[in-house]
Amino acid sequence: MAEQQFKAGDVVRLKSGGPKMTIVNYGKYGFGEDEEYQCKWFDAKNNLTINNFTEAELELASGDVGTMRLERG
Repeated sequence: MAEQQFKAGDVVRLKSGGPKMTIVNYGKYGFGEDEEYQCKWFDAKNNLTINNFTEAELELASGDVGTMRLERG
């Protein structure tokens, strides 16, 4: 296996845009010869989606993900 840029639990998105996704695993999927990252995310209808992407397609997502700030008023 080649050295991985991302690890399980990292939050990424496609370089072309789209939703934030969580890296689940890294390996060879299907019939392809290249290793890919398996990612999970929720689509616009709140359905859990899973798909695989090459490292060249992904970048680390910026900003806080899934955090909520509570303030007393």
